Amino acid sequence: MRTLALALMCAALAALVRVPLLWDDPFAPGYDGWYYVLQVRSLQDGAPLFADRSLVFRLLTLLADGLGDVILANKVAACICAATGAAGATIGAVRWTGSLAAGLVAGVWWAVAPGHLVVGMEFLKNAAGVGVLGLLCAALPGMVRTDRSPSAWDLGLGLGLALLGPLVHKVTGVMGLLLVLGAGVVVLSRRLSWSRRQWLLVGGLGAGVLAVGLGWGLVRGVDLERFLAPQPGDGPRLSMLWTSRRIHPVHRLSLLAAHLLPIALAAGLRRTRLAPLGWLWVGLSVLTAAPLLPFGFDLTAWRLLLLAFVPTAFGLALLVARTHAGVGVGLALLALATTFDVVAHTARAEPDYPGWADHVPTLQQQVPPTDRVVAHRGLCGFVWAVADRVCENFDPQGPPDGWWRIVYGMGAARLTPYSSVPPVPLKLGYTLVPEAAWRAFRADHADTLPLVRHPRNPYRPRPGFVYGPEGATPPGSSATSAP
Repeated sequence: MRTLALALMCAALAALVRVPLLWDDPFAPGYDGWYYVLQVRSLQDGAPLFADRSLVFRLLTLLADGLGDVILANKVAACICAATGAAGATIGAVRWTGSLAAGLVAGVWWAVAPGHLVVGMEFLKNAAGVGVLGLLCAALPGMVRTDRSPSAWDLGLGLGLALLGPLVHKVTGVMGLLLVLGAGVVVLSRRLSWSRRQWLLVGGLGAGVLAVGLGWGLVRGVDLERFLAPQPGDGPRLSMLWTSRRIHPVHRLSLLAAHLLPIALAAGLRRTRLAPLGWLWVGLSVLTAAPLLPFGFDLTAWRLLLLAFVPTAFGLALLVARTHAGVGVGLALLALATTFDVVAHTARAEPDYPGWADHVPTLQQQVPPTDRVVAHRGLCGFVWAVADRVCENFDPQGPPDGWWRIVYGMGAARLTPYSSVPPVPLKLGYTLVPEAAWRAFRADHADTLPLVRHPRNPYRPRPGFVYGPEGATPPGSSATSAP
């Protein structure tokens, strides 16, 4: 009963700290917020706009139908996902260590960790996947029994959550599958036999999720490009983490510490009864550190590192279990004490959608309804969903006719000699020009101006693993097709 009360407290905390982040303005939050808005609106109209079949969109559509507002549904869903994960982490840490203090620090950190706040703001599918992962953390200790094989209930619950994960979000889903695979290795290494019913359960669930994934388009071979295709990084990882102004100091320290977490966990697990399950967190911490992947704030390594709060929560639980309950209370209070400043910093995230709202009439006046726009991620979704102009956040291939570009950091005066029409100044630092003008300017200055190849000036073509639209017209748009 005390464990459940503690889990509910951490769940309420997780939802509460996200309220000022998500309800500070009426717009969709973060860089990816408008992507979810566009997809849910299109599903409400009868067909998906993007070839992304995650279960998240179906659930968001049901929630939006019930609440009567897509953006509100996305914000409510972000709070629900965070609360679910925090409750699961709390229960999992208590079941793993037998310590309520360990569950307290794990649940509180899961609720308020800066990385989790960023994930909830920026990537709703990730946040949903983390929610499922939290529930799996609660079920996992029951799968790793030292006295006997896990019961059919423990095995079915853990496997069900692990197989649900990839249907929600691939990266967090893979993390869950790795945890369950590791749990299976632990069980088998102890020479504990499974009954025929358990093997049938494992086989049936595995075949079912594979069939659903293949049939619904959730399992795609092209997604391997995200990890296998060479992607140039934006710079040295540690220097970017140390100097970036977008990262709060508390978050900076937690991200840098995440690279040392595997060593700390391995040292803490030596000759301890917690080792069987603890070694799974060592492996997960290595995965989130992504040591072999190129680093950049638009690349996979950054998203994995944001998820380092997951193994960190259980690393803190291990620390408390090896020391004293007072350590857990102290760490939980310390995390809470930093939350106010971290939340205020995270709330200043870009893009500034309220500021861009003033420029919507200009965009609609300058860009014909049948033309398309190129803009960086986040701003691109805003242009599509609010200004009603189809947008692409990759460098369009082919002729530039019918395309416009929202250029960052160049200014109208510098672009005027290249443009057939006067460049239009927008929000401070941004200028609207025809795509042909931008290509001519880029040809002359690609080697001398670093901003020409900057994430705010999309210069890479659309990768194969990115979900493309299926030809549907965005809701309320007069465009005839999607890019």
